[in-house]
Amino acid sequence: MGKQGFKQSDHDSSLESFRYQFKYQKTVHGSDHKKLGSFKGGYVGKRHSWLQKHFSSIVFTFALMGFLFLLDSIMGSIFEPSVVTQSHSMPEKNSSDTLGDDGSKNVVQMYGRLASMASSALRELKQDESKFWKESYRQASVWSPCADRKDLPRAENLQRNNGYIMVSANGGLNQQRVAVCNAVAVALLLNATLVIPRFLFSNVWKDPSQFGDIYQEDFFIKTLKDDINIVKDLPPHLQSLDFREIGSLVTDADISKEATPAEYIEKILPILLKNGVVHFLGYGNRLGFDPLPSDLQRLRCKCNYHALKFVPKIQETGSLLIRRIRKYDGPRTKLDKQLLGNFITGPQSNGTDMDRSPVNYIALHLRFEVDMVAYSLCEFGGGQVEKTELEVYREDHFPLLMQRLKKSKPISAEELRSSGRCPLTPEEAALVLSALGFTSDTYIYLAGSQIYGGESRMLPLTNLYPRLITKEDLLTPNELAPFKNFSSQLAALDFIACATADVFALTDSGSQLSSLVSGFRTYYGGGRAPTLRPSKMRLAEILSENHTISWKDFEARVTNMITEAQTVRLRGWGRSIYKQPRCHEFDMVAYSLCEFGGGQVEKTELEVYREDHFPLLMQRLKKSKPISAEELRSSGRCPLTPEEAALVLSALGFTSDTYIYLAGSQIYGGESRMLPLTNLYPRLITKEDLLTPNELAPFKNFSSQLAALDFIACATADVFALTDSGSQLSSLVSGFRTYYGGGRAPTLRPSKMRLAEILSENHTISWKDFEARVTNMITEAQTVPVRTFLPTF
Repeated sequence: MGKQGFKQSDHDSSLESFRYQFKYQKTVHGSDHKKLGSFKGGYVGKRHSWLQKHFSSIVFTFALMGFLFLLDSIMGSIFEPSVVTQSHSMPEKNSSDTLGDDGSKNVVQMYGRLASMASSALRELKQDESKFWKESYRQASVWSPCADRKDLPRAENLQRNNGYIMVSANGGLNQQRVAVCNAVAVALLLNATLVIPRFLFSNVWKDPSQFGDIYQEDFFIKTLKDDINIVKDLPPHLQSLDFREIGSLVTDADISKEATPAEYIEKILPILLKNGVVHFLGYGNRLGFDPLPSDLQRLRCKCNYHALKFVPKIQETGSLLIRRIRKYDGPRTKLDKQLLGNFITGPQSNGTDMDRSPVNYIALHLRFEVDMVAYSLCEFGGGQVEKTELEVYREDHFPLLMQRLKKSKPISAEELRSSGRCPLTPEEAALVLSALGFTSDTYIYLAGSQIYGGESRMLPLTNLYPRLITKEDLLTPNELAPFKNFSSQLAALDFIACATADVFALTDSGSQLSSLVSGFRTYYGGGRAPTLRPSKMRLAEILSENHTISWKDFEARVTNMITEAQTVRLRGWGRSIYKQPRCHEFDMVAYSLCEFGGGQVEKTELEVYREDHFPLLMQRLKKSKPISAEELRSSGRCPLTPEEAALVLSALGFTSDTYIYLAGSQIYGGESRMLPLTNLYPRLITKEDLLTPNELAPFKNFSSQLAALDFIACATADVFALTDSGSQLSSLVSGFRTYYGGGRAPTLRPSKMRLAEILSENHTISWKDFEARVTNMITEAQTVPVRTFLPTF
């Protein structure tokens, strides 16, 4: 409306000025022109007559201009994006947000052609056609959670205590959360008592919040009580110590980033044993993910997904926030229960609202704050003004980065973008959502909301998606007042809104918030909490064709990019368990290169695992001729599945009430893969089933000693059934049974090649024929062979 008023008044003043000049000329020149010289009189007379002759045309012209200005302002007020909120305004910006924003409504746009096509495409969408409101893969809920292991209470170890660990965590909410769970794992590793962590005050975050202001302390202690000892304060005799003087102060400079357990035992344990206390100051990402004992991994997972619950103040306001977004309450989910506790949304009393469906919404986390933008060294279409502005910001905030830049070879903006190192802009996020078929009336919750460039940078997004909302729009000033000046507590509200969203769209996979939220959605989503993960590198490649690509082709390529990223992937080696809590236990399966009936999901999953764990194998595969899955299986190179083992035992006449001891018990695919075996043989047992937690406690953290128990159980069994003759355990056990068995310790040795041949007739073979052929295979393998010498050359 300000735009309209400005142009109308501009027009009025111009017209009034013209009328005034005309009147002045008529009065002065019309009465006194004879007193002037003949030249002047002729000139003035001609001008006077010209004005009289064309006066109506001039007035009409100015009137037409005024009408056009007025029409432009009206159209602008109709189509200008407005946020559907309570306040109808963007959140108040701090000083950093005003960078890149000149206060005007000039759109900063890099892909105008695509944006125009996106706008046309959205207008043609009659209803929400996006398939991405749901998980793309049926098996998204079939996996083993990282904390879903049998607990082994540490009663004896809990009584033995090597000392106390104090942690002062740095960063914001999400960095501190990671630090807390890392500290829990370190306390278990060093057999120490953990003091409730402290949070350092940061000049960046300016938040004095402590652990108890964000998380429920008593719940945290209770949840982890069987794993580690946790206390709220140091004993009085340790509180007065000067930790630096006695050598118990450990900073990030004293321990490696993503350090191994061995480093903690070598460097930290001696200090703990000597002084009884260690203080980790500025503790952050100082514990690696691999190699790490499974119990430490499980405990870290248990801390993040089970022990850290927000305090009631945050839960209550978070619940209110979700109700305001959705307008009507929806079904309760595990995510709601975990994050909102007793404040989980319930049915409303208004009978008319009960029949209405809640509003679906996307949570969008844009990492386009000024620090991210400046640090990236990328260019974002703002020209020289933007370049100068970000250069000044880098000099003020990132002096070490500037020093490195002076010593290193410069990298072009194009190279940075093509390598996926540039944060996504609001415009790019809008184009991705448009290509995925989300309609323009979709509600989008924006986390953080401090965007570099302000409104001018947000316009490409709000033009396509005007229903953009933030916590500042949905909560009243009084409801937000308790959180003022507490950035971590405000971030907790964003965490809740993102984690419980129908769809979560991240734009930077390296962001702590995005990592933790996507992990929560995987852990508690039950396969019904889709997360969109655009590849910045692939998107940059697609957008580089902005001037030529068709909208149909753009949609198809973006859809493929997102679909492939949504495959059910297990955590790769060294990857964050906070981001990907799916466990991996399938080296043999991945290395075999075989297929096991899991379709495209399985193929993609194992391919990713191979790339992470077997780089040499992948190099060999690129240089060699590919071998088909059928050829691998027929040549006996595929490990037997639980289903194949069950069929062999059935064919050999073992009844369904046979007890079967399962060694190892870490099976790829978990329970879903084991069902064909347990359905036929329900009396399946492991050492964890047969021994009490106290009996297993002395072996905890000693995998070789646990393997020795499996060795004994297998070697002394009435029958030992191996499924891979190349396995060291199988070889040693069968050797022991031959050596000491006295001919009374049978071992079943199925030939994978012969079994594959038999199973290839699955659709035609009779059960009687199957029994006979499997029996012959096992009988022939049970003959007593004599070891032959290796051939000489």
